[in-house]
Amino acid sequence: RGKDMAAQQRLEVEAKAYQSLQQEHAKMGQTYSKLLAQQNENKMVLDELKLIDGGAVYKLVGPVLLSQDPEEAKSNVEKRLQYIGDEMKRTQNHVIDLEKKMEEKRAKLQQLQAQMKQGQSK
Repeated sequence: RGKDMAAQQRLEVEAKAYQSLQQEHAKMGQTYSKLLAQQNENKMVLDELKLIDGGAVYKLVGPVLLSQDPEEAKSNVEKRLQYIGDEMKRTQNHVIDLEKKMEEKRAKLQQLQAQMKQGQSK
């Protein structure tokens, strides 16, 4: 009987760990989606900046539009795109790690459930 309780507790601990991994995986998915939206938005801005040939570029700072050098604006957007790309890679790697951990937990849960069933059938 004590073995059953210990096995049940281990199963509950593993299940909670698996649930927290699932939650973190979902959160990383949302983060990746936001980064993707930012990347697309910045690509569109960069495309627009490339179309401006010697024209004026303005930057909104608070309630004021300030004139900005077009090359500086392009450089800033390119840096932002680089940063976003790096964050996307980091997020993807984290998601891959989480998926591996989730698979390990899933296997552990199945193993514990099988052990409990064997214990009950005896």
